[in-house]
Order: sequence, then C-alpha cells, then structure tokens
Amino acid sequence: MNKEQIIGKTIIGSHMWNMNHKNSDVDYFTIYKVPTYQILTGAINPHSVFKTTDKEDNTYHEVGHVVNQLLKGNINFILGVLSPSVKIKSPEFIKLREIIIDNIPKNIYHSIHGLAVANYKKYILSNKEDTSKKRGTIARTLTFGIRVLDGQGISFLPTTIWTEKNIESLIQTLDESYKFSALPETIPEKLLRDWLLKVRLSWR
Repeated sequence: MNKEQIIGKTIIGSHMWNMNHKNSDVDYFTIYKVPTYQILTGAINPHSVFKTTDKEDNTYHEVGHVVNQLLKGNINFILGVLSPSVKIKSPEFIKLREIIIDNIPKNIYHSIHGLAVANYKKYILSNKEDTSKKRGTIARTLTFGIRVLDGQGISFLPTTIWTEKNIESLIQTLDESYKFSALPETIPEKLLRDWLLKVRLSWR
C-alpha cells in the first residue's frame, strides 16, 4: 500500500484499550483510497484487504467501503476511525473523525449487540474458549456502547475481570441504553457522502 494512498491509520485491538501485554499482536486499521478514475471505469471495486504476520494483523479498507460501514453503525469501523492511537492522519482523516464524534450514532447498538451475543454464546456459554481475554473483549465493547448510548461520550477504558453473570448484565444494560438513548439513529448520510466526494475529487 503506497503511503500516498493512505488517508488514516490507527492501532486497534488490545492496545487501543490499554489491555495489551508484551506478547500481544499489534492490530492496524488503515483507510486508503484508489484513484477515482479506477472507480468510475470499473477497473477496480475495492473493499478490504487483510494481511497477517507473526506479530501484526493489518486490515486495509478502501474509503468508499468505510463510509458505507459507518452509515450502518458497524462498531469495528467506528472504533477503527476513532481509536486514540493514531499512526497516520491526513486532513481528510481528521475531518472524518470530527464528523463521527459530532454525530455518534445510535445504530452502533445493533453491531455491538450482535457481536457480543454471538461471541458470548460461542465462547462463554459453550465453554469453547471461556478465558479472561474473551470475556474482556466482549465486556469492553459492551461498556463502550453503553457509555456512548447513555450520552457519556467516547472513551477507551480497560475492563476488569468479568464473570458470565456480569456479561449477561451488560447485555441487558446495553438494550436499555439503546431504548432510551437520545442519540441520532445514524450519522447523517449527506455529511459522509459529501466528505467522500471531496476525497474522490482530490485524486482522479
């Protein structure tokens, strides 16, 4: 990935939550763009590329795909853009972060709830991989969502050890927070589409 194609790059995963240890892999979330000519001519229809090494996991997301996922409230993309650990930031990336922070959407609930319940059933209830790491991963995302939906803003705080009962309680709290949340349902589509248009026009 050429550096001039990259709009923004952040660190996600355990490092984002200050829950990493010396053997933790580093997970990178990168937003890139391709020349608009390639999009308009149909020469390329990029989405995401995944590359893994012994100590790094890299995901590269084309900017158009990022916008579509943000509109859906995909928590992985929300977290990827808003991560406090930023490695590369362009003016375009700074603007995108501002749009999300100023319009954090209520529809992140669906993504968080779906991931939490699926992983809870897969790893905890089944005893397949009922570890403190798995519990912490589920709990920190649920806690993030509850704070956001309750209007407490965006924060990336580490979690303590959680029990099965605690996680069940967090899921119920998330449901209640969504029910009474005063946040807008989605990020205004026009804001993101206008932002994307400027990005596309900047590299034809």
